[in-house]
Amino acid sequence: VSDVLRNPFYCGLLAHTALEGILVEGIQEKAVSKELFLKVNGILDKYHHGYNIRPENDYAPLKRFIKCDQCHKPLTGYKAWKNKEYYYKCSTIGCKCNKRADTLHDEFKKQLNAFNISPDKELAAVIKKQVTATYNNLNKDKEETAITLKDQLSEINKKIERLEERLIEEEITKGMFDKYSAKFIAERSEIDMNLAKSGNRISNLEKCLDAVLIYAAKISAMWDSAKYSEKQKIQYLLFPDGMYYNRKKDEYRTERVNTVFLCMAQLAGVSEKYKSGENDFRINFPALVENSGLEPLTSCMPCKRSTN
Repeated sequence: VSDVLRNPFYCGLLAHTALEGILVEGIQEKAVSKELFLKVNGILDKYHHGYNIRPENDYAPLKRFIKCDQCHKPLTGYKAWKNKEYYYKCSTIGCKCNKRADTLHDEFKKQLNAFNISPDKELAAVIKKQVTATYNNLNKDKEETAITLKDQLSEINKKIERLEERLIEEEITKGMFDKYSAKFIAERSEIDMNLAKSGNRISNLEKCLDAVLIYAAKISAMWDSAKYSEKQKIQYLLFPDGMYYNRKKDEYRTERVNTVFLCMAQLAGVSEKYKSGENDFRINFPALVENSGLEPLTSCMPCKRSTN
């Protein structure tokens, strides 16, 4: 009813962008009088629905990224009209997952703080070796596939060259040449496409790792000061599938973590334990982003602190 009473069409008026904001009389039958239309709109404009929603809001960067741990519905952000504060809530009736935005943000920053590391020169070298080993392990199959594809490509090119020679020497007809060359060219195109897919390796991996280490040292502060779109990038960089929030336990959980940042954080944790004098500790690398079977370097295996 509210929508009908707010639409000038139902009181006999027409509005269109081509009219540049001017209302004109229409010939349609009037559902409400012009007086009622003006009176009702004057009354409705004095009231609000209790909250405002914006598609991109710097005050609610976790919306849709965080899901309710009970019903798995994404949380939405809104501003309460009464106290002017921002909140998150899920859309499931009766779920009651409703939390003030600033409180949820503080809890999320605690999650980011676990990945804040400022390694010394020695630890940075260990991290770079481990991540490089992990990267090479993840791309090992791609390299083997690329070698196989290059061999296949070489064979196809030889067949095309031999086919051209046979045509020149009149061993085959033009029709036969066209038939088989089309087949070989199609096979070559497919191999080229597969080769391109298997060759996406980072050429300057060491420089990238240097940049990542600088980034990791201030990731929580960067998220806190960033705009909406940048916050979203940081969130999904660390937690590709988003996170779940459990209102009853007041805690976060996630099913996937960026392997590189997880690796660096765990190596930093091992280093701290070593410095504190703990005698026996080990580190395990769960394959959260790729089912890769990460293999720590020798320096990350169980170790005893020397008494010397």
